[in-house]
Amino acid sequence: MYGYLIRILILSLLTSASLVASDWPEFRGPERNGMSSETGLLKSWPEAGPNLIWATEDVLGQGYASLAIEGEEILTTGIIENQGYLFCLNQEGKLKWKTPYGEEWTRSFPGTRATPIIRGDRVFLFSGKGVALCFNRKGDIVWKVDLKAQTEADDPAFGWSDSGFLSKGQYIVTVGGRKATVVSLDAATGKTKWTTTVMDRTEQTPDVSVYSDSIVVERGGRHVYIARSYDKVFGIDIADGRLLWDYNTHEFTDKSKPIWDQAHPNAPLYHNGEFYISSGYNMGGAKFRLSKDGSSIEKQWENLTLDSHHHGYVLVDGNLYGSTWINNKKGNWASVNWKTGELNYDTSWNGKKGAIIYADGMLYCYEENKGNVGLVKATPTAFEIVSSFQIPKSKEKFHWAHPAISDGKLYIRYGGILRCFDIKEKS
Repeated sequence: MYGYLIRILILSLLTSASLVASDWPEFRGPERNGMSSETGLLKSWPEAGPNLIWATEDVLGQGYASLAIEGEEILTTGIIENQGYLFCLNQEGKLKWKTPYGEEWTRSFPGTRATPIIRGDRVFLFSGKGVALCFNRKGDIVWKVDLKAQTEADDPAFGWSDSGFLSKGQYIVTVGGRKATVVSLDAATGKTKWTTTVMDRTEQTPDVSVYSDSIVVERGGRHVYIARSYDKVFGIDIADGRLLWDYNTHEFTDKSKPIWDQAHPNAPLYHNGEFYISSGYNMGGAKFRLSKDGSSIEKQWENLTLDSHHHGYVLVDGNLYGSTWINNKKGNWASVNWKTGELNYDTSWNGKKGAIIYADGMLYCYEENKGNVGLVKATPTAFEIVSSFQIPKSKEKFHWAHPAISDGKLYIRYGGILRCFDIKEKS
């Protein structure tokens, strides 16, 4: 009885844990859409960039993971000597603790992938080696489940990159194994609640894990898990794991034979009953509308320009913004009308692509090759850079960790180093 009550208490805390506007508790923010609700932020920066409050030493190891921020704590992951670590920093950039959690991804593009999720007194993580973990806020491992082994999954070419999704007391992960495509774990215990298989290609071929994060949306009282696999976008009712629908995404890709047609590195972006997906690599994107009860979808339009590589996109006042894929080293910055799919602009910024987030009327663009950070007006008329500065070089090659904004601060990770900038307007 005592254990049962403790489990109910934990689930209650996970469900009811409230966030404040300044929190950035998981990948790309509280709604996983790259949007911050903060106001009172600078509309331009000095020539050298906003004031640097602090920068860590090179302590975070190898990693492309972004940040989870709640209150006074900043969490992320990195690799030190082939081992994955969960790091916790305070708001002065000092290390509070670090916890090793096992072998991490050291093959193609070595470094941690997924961003932790903070909920109440728990932290959830899915490793690049296919292991799901839950920690307490002191860094102790509460439970650990090897989903690669459990589902008989093969390693993806670049390691697992899904952060998982926490909803209704469940931690849900797209694994892409022979026995299951998606696994739902009880958030309190790590025990399996349900599994779902979405077959790809042929009945003889196991499901293939891709590199996108997932989302859960509420539609007509139903909570629908929306995710990607090799050739499908699909929806699952999280109440029981029932597959509601799937759509062959190869039907709307560029017919000029993209160079890599199974990565799909971007999470769906949802708004008001509709969602957008893109796949990079010349595959384009499309917007879909969910039925009123979430049991089916209908394609609204296609767009072959805004095909973000793995940098995400944001939706501001009826327009999508993000970078495009020309090749693995080049891309433009584009905007598309959400209602019609028509292109607003397609503009080069030194020929480089990168990650994008939004706050207080401005786009924050983090270019992946040279580390330029741009402050851009969120207007569909033009890609207008108001201010920019460059992150100093380090031993890392790619600026792939997505930025984060919390409590008037802009956080930029580059490999083992994290920088914190003051972007508050001065009174």
